[in-house]
Amino acid sequence: ESSFEKEWTVKWPCIQPLKNDPEKALCTVCNDTFRVTHQGKRDVERHLTTEHKRLAQMFKVCKPLTSVFAAGTLQNKVINAEVLFTGFILEHNLPLEAAAHAAPLFRKMFPDSAIAKKYGLAVDGSSDTGTESMYLLVVRIFDINRGFGTCLVSDSRAKGIFAQVSDAFKKYNIPWENVIGLSLDNASVNMGRHNGLYTQLEKQNKSTYTAGCSYHVIHNTISYAAKAFAEGTRFNVDDFLIDLFYYFDKSTKRQASHRALKQYPSLKSYFASQSEGVQDPSNFLSDQKLVIGFSTRMTTQKHNLLPTKEAAIVKGCRSFLVAACQYAFSHLPFTNVLLQHAEVLQFENREVADFDSLVYFVERFPTLKAKLDDKMDQLYDQWTAYKLLPDSVVENGRIDKIWSQLGRKKQEDGARKFDFLFKIAKRILVLPHSNAEEERIFSTMRKNKTTFRASLSNKTTLPSILTCKTNCFNQTPCYTFVPSKSLLQNAKSAASTYNSDHS
Repeated sequence: ESSFEKEWTVKWPCIQPLKNDPEKALCTVCNDTFRVTHQGKRDVERHLTTEHKRLAQMFKVCKPLTSVFAAGTLQNKVINAEVLFTGFILEHNLPLEAAAHAAPLFRKMFPDSAIAKKYGLAVDGSSDTGTESMYLLVVRIFDINRGFGTCLVSDSRAKGIFAQVSDAFKKYNIPWENVIGLSLDNASVNMGRHNGLYTQLEKQNKSTYTAGCSYHVIHNTISYAAKAFAEGTRFNVDDFLIDLFYYFDKSTKRQASHRALKQYPSLKSYFASQSEGVQDPSNFLSDQKLVIGFSTRMTTQKHNLLPTKEAAIVKGCRSFLVAACQYAFSHLPFTNVLLQHAEVLQFENREVADFDSLVYFVERFPTLKAKLDDKMDQLYDQWTAYKLLPDSVVENGRIDKIWSQLGRKKQEDGARKFDFLFKIAKRILVLPHSNAEEERIFSTMRKNKTTFRASLSNKTTLPSILTCKTNCFNQTPCYTFVPSKSLLQNAKSAASTYNSDHS
């Protein structure tokens, strides 16, 4: 194998040795490193005739951070343009390689623009071939969700995932006692009673409230109910709706409408051919009073279905409701004590709310107890003042907005009127009830790592994109986003750091 030769620097001054790595060389023009172990001098010549030219042209327009801000307003505007266009690429999930054509395109589109003449974004390739999975960590704080980070998990068992999450907490110096709520989907690796992830986490903090995703439970509730309806009526609504969708989706509007309407005689024939058989437990409503929908009942009567045939539909509806109730009551946290105490925040029910619910949360969470244990008398005084508030004191709105208003209220001396009460309210309001927000971020990730951007690094590029989209472009369109001065400085600083780390 070859190693770096000093004579190369004499012949090509831009080719320099790389510290502590004689197998690589550094090109100071294009700021790229490459191996010289294969053919030595030939490796250098190959670089200078291929990748060197492309990278040198792109980096030519990228100035050092100090020279950029010393140049004044124009350079700041250029950086602002580069940041905004980067936001455009991120928001719309465009291939990063599009940035390579942006600079020459802008110069051609806006030949009189001084900003376009100096604009330039450099892109680099990625050859990520990792086999690790991303495990997303999202921190929920009062008012908003913030992207916290991602873990790369090679061991998808609960212990392996916990180890990576624990390392992430140590990296950011987050103690486990600060974790008051944990939201997970309902997979056994997460919610298993014996070896699930939540059992590993609760060993670190027993006071943590763990919630499975109620939205998934509701979805499963409907699925089980629909299955019961199909078994009771021999008519699968899911299959019919899917077929109907594809009729509309794959045909013109007129053809789809015609095809769908052609199915109606078959449906009518089906309902007219059902055999008798009605379950009527004593604790159920009678068939006549069972709510199946006014339109449904009127349709069955309009088409002269016999009462015994109509009963088949009612039987299916009854099976649907029974299955839905059974699944929901067995899986949703209707009797959870913490959620029952959480109702103390309902502003409209403040007059009948109990102070004991506040005491429950103070005792439940050690971090809250440490702050309020010797201030319970002041907390009770604030609680009394809160219960006496008139309805007009807050604007109608979501419960988090109401408590945000109460948390900002001040006394005559300028002190917060409900500061202790607000500490409890904030913790209750961030407790999870589903993992819908996290699922949205996973959907965002799937939209970003596509066949056109299949090589995004799981360790650097993709987590950075997700962080930007979650924290900057979640509800703000790229054309209304206003980069702060510190962001513009950090953008160039990050580019310099990246170039230094890869040199």
